[in-house]
Amino acid sequence: MTLTLSIGGGWRSPEWHHRHRRRRASMEIMHVLMTEHRTITRTLGLLERVGLSVLAGDAQAVLDLASLLAFLRDFLEQGHCRREEAALFPLMEQCGMAWGSGPLKVLAAEHATGRRQLLQMQSLLGELDRGEEDARDQIFLEIRSYRDQLMAHMRKEDQVIFPMLQRVLQRVGSVRKVGCKAWVHEPSVPGGLPPARFEILGWLEGRYGG
Repeated sequence: MTLTLSIGGGWRSPEWHHRHRRRRASMEIMHVLMTEHRTITRTLGLLERVGLSVLAGDAQAVLDLASLLAFLRDFLEQGHCRREEAALFPLMEQCGMAWGSGPLKVLAAEHATGRRQLLQMQSLLGELDRGEEDARDQIFLEIRSYRDQLMAHMRKEDQVIFPMLQRVLQRVGSVRKVGCKAWVHEPSVPGGLPPARFEILGWLEGRYGG
């Protein structure tokens, strides 16, 4: 077996270095997702403020809400959630969590709920555009429900799932390779948005407060 000298002076096998790289990659998955959670939290606060203006009858806010929902569709549903499903969920499974029960089942169900809620908000915007004023109240209620569900989902991951996975990875050293291309921000990855797409958040915060 070939050994290499580590920075600390110890000799390490190629297998050790391979396991170490995999563990670092797994840790990076969680770091990327937690960073995206901060953007999502910022967007949800903005979503509620825009929703309040829609409720008050602001015509421009209706257009801004449509833009914000399109951003959430691309960044959150087609990007962040798909990265979790392609990289985080398999990582959880490899760390001993079953697909059909427990945390994995709950997180997957919450993703499905979020997608239904986003579609419902877009549908209600269509009703409002057709002059159905009752949709204003329904839109705001849906926004509140969507925000609360998603904030609880992210807290669960940040405060429970990620720390638990980190402890497992520290103990076992590595897991099998997961689909890293699903979470890397590359133009070829669905939901990997160019920086210009995030400018809408700053613009809307200038209008509705940040």
